[in-house]
Amino acid sequence: MIESFVAAARRALPHEPLDRYKARVIGRSPEKIAQLLALILSGAKSGTFSLTAEFEARREEPPAAGDVCVLTQADGTPAAIVRITGVERMRFGNIGPAHLEVESPRLRDLETWRNVHRASWAPLLEQLRRELTDDTEILCQTFVPLWPLPPPR
Repeated sequence: MIESFVAAARRALPHEPLDRYKARVIGRSPEKIAQLLALILSGAKSGTFSLTAEFEARREEPPAAGDVCVLTQADGTPAAIVRITGVERMRFGNIGPAHLEVESPRLRDLETWRNVHRASWAPLLEQLRRELTDDTEILCQTFVPLWPLPPPR
């Protein structure tokens, strides 16, 4: 499934180096994943935030600038290909309004963003026997969509 999705992107974007990519899910529930993908595909969301502890727990390299990611639905169906344009390691307490410009419009308010992410990350942190504090390390990632192209704004 993913390979045929990437093959279609290669045909449409022959100038893009799509030989190496990682499959990735953004979100925790099928509903949230679908919402986030819709925002990414519409061009309303151009970044995301992750706990570095999540990558450590999976013994997985965190994303790096230049990485190509195939974003999938919860069932593994590919939905989009993005290129990571930037990754910044930050502390939760240092996230500010400027960082939230990449978020969905609803989460560009700092207090709303913090409350949503506290709730979203709580189960994972509990599983890892950690707490979310202002010192918790976060990866702020920005990306550009490669395939399918978002509609013009």
